[in-house]
Amino acid sequence: MNTNIITSAACLLSIVLLSSQSAQAHHTHVTTIHPNSSAIKSNGSEYVVIGFGTLNVDSLVHFPDESDRIKNWDVSLSMRTEESLWVDYPESEVSKQYTWLENIASVNLTVPLSLPGLTFTTYAKNRCNDMAEQLRQSGVNNSAIFSVNRVIQIGFDMHSHYSIYGNGLTQADFPPESWNELAKINVTCGKSAGPQVDAAPELAPAEPVVLGSWLSMQEVSLPNGYCRMTLNGTFKASEPGMEIEFHYEDDNGVKSSTYAATANALGTGAFSHEYGAPYNADGP
Repeated sequence: MNTNIITSAACLLSIVLLSSQSAQAHHTHVTTIHPNSSAIKSNGSEYVVIGFGTLNVDSLVHFPDESDRIKNWDVSLSMRTEESLWVDYPESEVSKQYTWLENIASVNLTVPLSLPGLTFTTYAKNRCNDMAEQLRQSGVNNSAIFSVNRVIQIGFDMHSHYSIYGNGLTQADFPPESWNELAKINVTCGKSAGPQVDAAPELAPAEPVVLGSWLSMQEVSLPNGYCRMTLNGTFKASEPGMEIEFHYEDDNGVKSSTYAATANALGTGAFSHEYGAPYNADGP
């Protein structure tokens, strides 16, 4: 039984924060990007994903003062390269609801979001392979393409929406069109390590491990003065039927009870737990 749900593979993907988007006319923007362990590698003819790790992003969420009370808001991540179109990731969404009695007229928060490592590394792998195909079309052969490390850039921005009580008005922001405005990271599409050598048949099979885990949170303020927080998680195991144990831990080191989950026939699993707490009257 594996007891570490955040185990990830060795990192071969080099990711560096390049710039931070100016807020200007946008209510939300990416401020920092925290890549965890992920990997892109080539086999001499294409790029492949060999590791997983959650991508964590901090975003500034600012909705200006309204004459009416804010009812709810939500934000989610979008990605693109300079040559490609936006791809939206609703699974990264974070949302918040307020009761009318809370009288929330403005919001100014730093909100953490995350993107499943397999989702991000698959996107990065596909963009690396797009780059390789462009090189082939220009006359470069595979031997030359995969003999060196090559770097591409991926840009990030936020989709955001909020609504207010009273007239049902909904405001929305969309990613900017200017590539220069985006927060970006460098992705190194790794060179080929050369011919692969098969493992000797007498070697024992690898110990089953958790390849990646992803957690999202939804918080709702209730009329009775309490908040309800729902934690929804998924994980990817190295083999079907693998059973894991895990717990939650907050910023103060307080740990939850230990829970268990089992991977399905595809090697994936899901879990969900709900917690309640008194509403904090000092702020949203």
